[in-house]
Amino acid sequence: MKTWSLRRTLLAVLLGLTLALWVGSAAIVYVEARRESQELFDQSLIETGHLLLSLVEKDARQHGLTGPIDVPLRGHPNPHQYLLFKVRDAQQRVLYRNDAASDIALSRSAPDGLSWTSIAGQRWRLFSLWDPQRSLQLLVAEPTSHRDDISRGFFYRIALFGLLLVALATIAIWWSIHRVFRVLQASA
Repeated sequence: MKTWSLRRTLLAVLLGLTLALWVGSAAIVYVEARRESQELFDQSLIETGHLLLSLVEKDARQHGLTGPIDVPLRGHPNPHQYLLFKVRDAQQRVLYRNDAASDIALSRSAPDGLSWTSIAGQRWRLFSLWDPQRSLQLLVAEPTSHRDDISRGFFYRIALFGLLLVALATIAIWWSIHRVFRVLQASA
């Protein structure tokens, strides 16, 4: 049977407090960073949508649009289908689309602005936008898996950094307690 030890108790309490503070603060940082990154992703999707629609409007005014034009991502294969876009006219005919979006149906009844949709069983963030004359509709979609991959990578970096800090804190606390108790034992 082990006897009670002030040294072990103090070490356990200080390490427990350190770990609890780290886990709590890491959770708060992660949740806040994830929220902020979602806002940045949404803002990027909105800006991309506005830019694409303005380019298509300009092209439509200059050349007219008659049929679907596939916009390949030259030199950049898109195996993960990171970003899909389609531009349709008021009759829902596809005028422009990127090559990844050619076989994928983007919702015909997408509400204006940001929404969520399911494409091929996967969740996507969708941005829908009409031009001022309501003659062209742009749909641009991004898989949430891309956002989740980035958040997961951020989480792993925080966890790894935290484990390193906990290890260093353990050594520092143990050394401090050992040193203080050595002085106490010498005094006793």
